Amino acid sequence: MRSIGYSTYNPDPSQGSDVVSHSQLEAAFTKYCDKKGHTLVNVFIDNVSEIAKPGFTKMLEHMRGDSLGYLVLIHRPENLGLHIKDAVEALLALDQLGAKVVCINEDLPDPLQGLLKVFYSTDVNASRRNHIREKMKAKAILGEGLGKPPYGYKIGQTRRLEEVPHEGKVVRLMFQLYSKNKFGLRGIVRHLNQHGYLTRHGRNWSIGTIRDLLRNSVYIGTYARFGLRLPGNHIPLIEPRDFRLVQDIMEERHPIRKMSVLKPFLLSGIAYCNTCNNRMVGVTRSQRWRKKDGEWMRRTYRYYQCQSRTNQSSCEYQTWKAIDLENFVLSQLHKEIEGVRIQNPTQTATPPAQSEARIKGDISSWTDNIRRQYLKHVQSAADGTITLAKLGHLITKLIERQYAIIHKDTISPLVELEPSSWQGSSYATKKKTLETFLENVSVRKGFATIKLNPLLGSD
Repeated sequence: MRSIGYSTYNPDPSQGSDVVSHSQLEAAFTKYCDKKGHTLVNVFIDNVSEIAKPGFTKMLEHMRGDSLGYLVLIHRPENLGLHIKDAVEALLALDQLGAKVVCINEDLPDPLQGLLKVFYSTDVNASRRNHIREKMKAKAILGEGLGKPPYGYKIGQTRRLEEVPHEGKVVRLMFQLYSKNKFGLRGIVRHLNQHGYLTRHGRNWSIGTIRDLLRNSVYIGTYARFGLRLPGNHIPLIEPRDFRLVQDIMEERHPIRKMSVLKPFLLSGIAYCNTCNNRMVGVTRSQRWRKKDGEWMRRTYRYYQCQSRTNQSSCEYQTWKAIDLENFVLSQLHKEIEGVRIQNPTQTATPPAQSEARIKGDISSWTDNIRRQYLKHVQSAADGTITLAKLGHLITKLIERQYAIIHKDTISPLVELEPSSWQGSSYATKKKTLETFLENVSVRKGFATIKLNPLLGSD
C-alpha cells in the first residue's frame, strides 16, 4: 500500500535524550514499509516548536484529490499534536481524506490508543482498559470481528465475518454498476435510492458512503484492524479481479491533479435546507471556454446546495450563490444583533483572546463534564465502538457546547458587522462570529431565515 511518513523533530538535544534526526526518521519509515510490504511515497517532518506545522499542511495538500488514499505512518502518537485535542483533530483531518493512520511502534500501532496512553496514562481506569485492548488485539490477530461489522457482513458464531444475504446482494450490485454498467458514484446513489435500497439504518445512500464501500478491501476477504492486515480471513463478497478493476477505474476517473487552494465556506455547518433539514454544503465549480478570438477563459463559481441533492440525488435542486447567501445572512444578523443590543444594553463581550484560549489547545481548560465526555468519546473510537467520522461529529457538538458556555453573556460581535470592518476581518474571525451568534440558517428558494443563539437573549 502507498504510504506517507510524518513526524515531528526536536533539533535541540537539551530538550531531552530522545532526539531523532531527519535521516533516522526516514530510515525508520523505510524499514517499516519494507517489512510490511508497503511503498513509501514521501516523508513530511515538522520542527516540534513550529505551531503552524507546515509539513503536516503540505502532507494534507499532497493527499487531497487522490481517490485511493494513503497509509500514513507516524513515528510516535504525540507527533500529531502537543495536546490530545490537537492530535485528535489532526487524526480526523487525515481520516476525512480517506487515510489510515498507523504508528510504527508495533507495541501500540493504533494512534488513538497511543494518544490516550501518552496524555492520560495516569487514568485510574487505564489498567482495566489496557487489559480490554490487549484482549481485543488478540482477537484481531485471530481475525475475529470487532465492533460494528461493515455493510454486507455480520459477526457469526465463530466470531468471523459472515455474509448478510440481502446486504451482500446490494454490495455486489454497487460493484457491478460501477465497473460493468459504467455508473458514476452519483448514478449509483440515484439508482439505489430510487429503487428502495436503503442503508442498514434505513436511510438513503450518499456518495461518500458508497465511495468508502467500493474502496474497502474487506469485501475481498481481507481483515484490517489494529495495524494488522489478514488476507483470506473470511468469505469474500467480491472477486479480487473485480475489486481491482473498480480501483483502477476510480484512479482513472480521479487522477492526481495540481492542487489549488480552496476557499472555505462561511456558512458550512450552519446553513440547512428548509425542505429536508439536511445541511447546505459549499460547492466550487470551474468553467473553461474559448472566446471567438481564440483566447481561453476560466471562471470559478461558488454556491451552496442541499446535501441531500448533492450526495443522495434527492430533495429539490435549489442553489444560492455563496456571496448572495452570505451577504443576506450578514444583513439579517446585523439587524437582529442591533435588536438584542437595544434590549440588553449593559451586556458586554467576553475578551476574544481569553475566550479563544479556553477553546483551543489543551482540554484541561474546559469544564469537567465536557472534558470527561470528550475523553469518553475518544476512548470509544480507540476501542472501535464508534467510527472516526462519528467521533468528529461528537467532538464538534462538545466544542459548540463549550463555546456557548464561555459566551453565555456575550451579545456584542467579536468584530463589527458593518461591511467595512467585516471585509477586513480574517476568515477565522468571520466564521467564529457567525458560529457565536447563529444557531442555524434555514434556506429555501429565494429566502433564508436566521435563528440566533438562544443564549444571546438570556438574562
